[in-house]
Amino acid sequence: MPPLITIGILNYNGHQRLKKVIPSIIGQKYPQLEILVIDNGSIDGSIDYLNGFKEITVFRNQENLGYGKAKNMLVDLSSGEFILMLDNDIELTDTHVLSELLDFYNTIENISFLSIPLLDIDNRSSTIHYGLYYSSVKKPLHIDDIRSTNHYSPGVFIGGCVFFKKEIFMKLGAYDNKYPIHNDDYDLSARAQIHGYKIIVWTKHYAIHHGIEHYDNVKHITWRSQYYLSGFMRMIFCTYRRTNLFKWIFISSTWLFFYSLIDSFRYFNLGPIIAYFKSAFFLLRDLPDTMKRRKQIQEKRTVKKDVFLKIKPPSLRLHNKKTGSCL
Repeated sequence: MPPLITIGILNYNGHQRLKKVIPSIIGQKYPQLEILVIDNGSIDGSIDYLNGFKEITVFRNQENLGYGKAKNMLVDLSSGEFILMLDNDIELTDTHVLSELLDFYNTIENISFLSIPLLDIDNRSSTIHYGLYYSSVKKPLHIDDIRSTNHYSPGVFIGGCVFFKKEIFMKLGAYDNKYPIHNDDYDLSARAQIHGYKIIVWTKHYAIHHGIEHYDNVKHITWRSQYYLSGFMRMIFCTYRRTNLFKWIFISSTWLFFYSLIDSFRYFNLGPIIAYFKSAFFLLRDLPDTMKRRKQIQEKRTVKKDVFLKIKPPSLRLHNKKTGSCL
């Protein structure tokens, strides 16, 4: 009997997105499947739509608990030995992706998180959704270049679509839910790697990302920005070795300041830059708790070096190559 796999979806006011992605989830051919949705207080008809599927179990929060806390709930409530964690805007493109993810996952020693690339619904040729990186700025890559290799190691897994073993997620301490957002993929990926685990992107499959409307929504960008600096700095404080700590605090905080400034100019709106300073306040306010968490994480790490800082985007390694692995 194959192991039970849970597909866990976090939803907030995603009714229109869900209508596009749920059929691809219901249609999976894997024989031992559980589908769970955590709804973060939606008021757009999402619940009525989801309740129309007998295959889906819905847990409804009365308010929006944030990204990390709600996804931790998904894992806690799941019965599967393995979990495919999805955002509510991710459409699967193959009915056999679960069984193949499981088979590939089991071939990689010391793996923690396995992702597949995402393609935005309005651009099926190139993408930026092929992993995240701690020390490099990534550029869009053509999907053919990405898929020219079987798999590679990113710095950070793709949080909107990630496959993992529940036991490992819990062993690593789950997502840090200090803030509603920006304490998830970077933080957990770093903690996985300082415990000797691998993170992999497998390119045989890809998924479609529907949530592109937020790219130019200044209200949404401003809301996210108020937790960006505080979340990213908390990750650095907690997971980086002291030899890298101050260098990357300076580099990252400076980069995020100019990024917020550019957004403010782009949208002729002071919201993003004001949000940056609001986030700086959260960082300083919560610094005692962050340093306490740092001590706990550093005492338990098994890898001395910050190996994740060495990982670069695969553009040069993949370009024009037809075979091979970047591991």
